[in-house]
Amino acid sequence: MKLKTADRSSAMKIYHFVLCVNLLVQCLPEGAAAAVSPYDELIPIQFSRTTRSQAMGLSYPSIGEGASTLFMNPAGLVAVRDMALYGDYTEGGALYPNGCARGCLALPFGKFAAAAGFFNKNSGAAGRWNVFLAGAAWRIIEGAKDSFLSIGAAAKIARISGERSSDCDVCGPAGTDDSGVTADIGIIVRPLPMVSIGCSSANLFEKDFETDGLADGKWRRHTRVGVSWLMQDRIIVSWDRSYYGRMKRDHYGISVRTSVPLELMTGFYDEKVTGGMRFTQRRFDLSVAFSPDGEGRLAASVSAEIYFRKRPEEIRQ
Repeated sequence: MKLKTADRSSAMKIYHFVLCVNLLVQCLPEGAAAAVSPYDELIPIQFSRTTRSQAMGLSYPSIGEGASTLFMNPAGLVAVRDMALYGDYTEGGALYPNGCARGCLALPFGKFAAAAGFFNKNSGAAGRWNVFLAGAAWRIIEGAKDSFLSIGAAAKIARISGERSSDCDVCGPAGTDDSGVTADIGIIVRPLPMVSIGCSSANLFEKDFETDGLADGKWRRHTRVGVSWLMQDRIIVSWDRSYYGRMKRDHYGISVRTSVPLELMTGFYDEKVTGGMRFTQRRFDLSVAFSPDGEGRLAASVSAEIYFRKRPEEIRQ
């Protein structure tokens, strides 16, 4: 279905408006920007940030994104229709001075899909995080006009290692090393062609890592609920609410597909505006996202997703 000219014009006006706000925010002097929020500093929050979700203000638990949805809501793995390989890398700003990488491989089996992946973040003196995970999803119900109900789960093994200062000059710096196991669950319901509802709960088994202050050693429950409005395969407007301990955040995102194979994305949360774009082809997608860190600097993320036979059926109209 073709999008009406008036609808496309309105969508582009929304995108340009938010993009202008983003540019104004970046032009603020460094002293006028707020410090990095405790919410952004949490490793479990950073764990779920794929490139495309960063571009849309982290508002993504109700949208299937192929293989990378393993990191946000494993129920979205049902969008994978053939083997897909995903990888991304983020660097810059106060949160990613030494880089952050993730990757995963997803395989479908009829109404089921399975995936395995990793997450790595090197914070230098603040420690190094390594997470390995494996998940699966099941499309329980399939209705008319692409409506469905899916559930998913993932198991994670997290490990943090690093060095801390020591009072013993001869011994040198002391090391720290700890690991833990946890799990994620998720659900996606699409009752109507234009509405998608998602819920995910990460870190069901909470863990306090013995880090001696090297990094945020808490791996707490992280629950997200969200709704997306899907408009004729051209526009996505999404919202989700994130709960982590006593922290509560709302995330908003907009995605607009142009007549060329290009998708423009923007979003905002916690007084931050994000943006990015995705170039789509039959065999692969290339994405880039930019997000401020609250200290007048930007973090950039790039990703690639390769489809070995055909593209996934994303949770769209």
